[in-house]
Amino acid sequence: MKAFDVVGFDNGYDYVKLVLGRGKGHRVRFPSVTYKQENDFSIFNIDNISRASKFKKNKMTLTVDEEKYYIGSYAVEQDAMGGEKNFSDKKFEEKSELAKLLAGMSLFTTENEIVINNLVLGLNVEKYHEYKQEIVNAFKNKSFKYKLPSEDEHNELTIKNVICVPQGIGAYYDQILDMKGRPSQNELANSRFGLIDIGGKTIDAFISQGTEPIIGTDIGTDFGMADAFKNVSNKLEVDVPYNLISENYIQGKEEVFWRGEDRRFKELVEEEFKDYAGKIHDLIINEWEKQLARIRTILLCGGGAKFLGEHLPDMFEVDAKLLENAQFSNTSGYYKLGVYSVRKHRAAKQAKKKAKQQEKNNEKEKPEEKSTENKDSK
Repeated sequence: MKAFDVVGFDNGYDYVKLVLGRGKGHRVRFPSVTYKQENDFSIFNIDNISRASKFKKNKMTLTVDEEKYYIGSYAVEQDAMGGEKNFSDKKFEEKSELAKLLAGMSLFTTENEIVINNLVLGLNVEKYHEYKQEIVNAFKNKSFKYKLPSEDEHNELTIKNVICVPQGIGAYYDQILDMKGRPSQNELANSRFGLIDIGGKTIDAFISQGTEPIIGTDIGTDFGMADAFKNVSNKLEVDVPYNLISENYIQGKEEVFWRGEDRRFKELVEEEFKDYAGKIHDLIINEWEKQLARIRTILLCGGGAKFLGEHLPDMFEVDAKLLENAQFSNTSGYYKLGVYSVRKHRAAKQAKKKAKQQEKNNEKEKPEEKSTENKDSK
């Protein structure tokens, strides 16, 4: 059995990210895409192929409740349409999304039994209050069985506790806490700043004064980076799946082969990004209005921040900057918050135990005091 005390999990609409500790060896990122194998009849059966190779990030396949899934870049490769992305607000209820978590965790250990003591994840600001308890109930104190093609026995993932926070808050905790869950010396702890989390489906933003969010400044939208790639797909007018455009662009390619020829998309994507940055700028200006006058800096994070980083900062009068490791900022923050919560819980438990012991010691001393008093009176 392999147990992990804290796991930060961000099941983004573009990428899945997991953080289990410090350094690159304790984090992973892969496309938030799945492809469910519908037909087992093939001489190139998935089980036979995978059984001969090690389970790894670019060859992730597994079975959940007798349903076989390709996950991440392998789904993009195997499915003609580039795999399927799930944009449902309640996607946490679906097996395809569970498969992503199971696959991600299986990259960190070869043990058949995995235990997560504290799973920390997020929901977009707009849907947070509506679905917070549902997502906690979906994972807390639950065990999930699955099977890797290269193994005969079933694997099992058990999750004990779940912490859910609004997206964007994770990036904030990433800035003010270190990997041990302790307050860092970051200047943000004492300044007023805005944070914009640019995701695949949504944009989440808020203003904070140090550790205190400013009431009424939180923003949640229903458009994200995926919309930019969808617009490019429509402009090409040859029904190129936007998944393929997205994955190829992220890999640094400028065109994709589709229906007999290479379809160039680079210029169209960059044009969309510029327009998209303008849309975000206008949204922030409209929503925050006078609040901007008191903001020292605006922090940009999320998968989309990397691509809009050359446009957005120049649009604001306020200093705006791209966070380091912007794609992992939320997930790292989830992890740090989890570690902080564990430390706080253990400290409280230790203090309670110490107080109880002190109370017992006081009780033992009382009879001696009474005995001494009696002797003195005689």
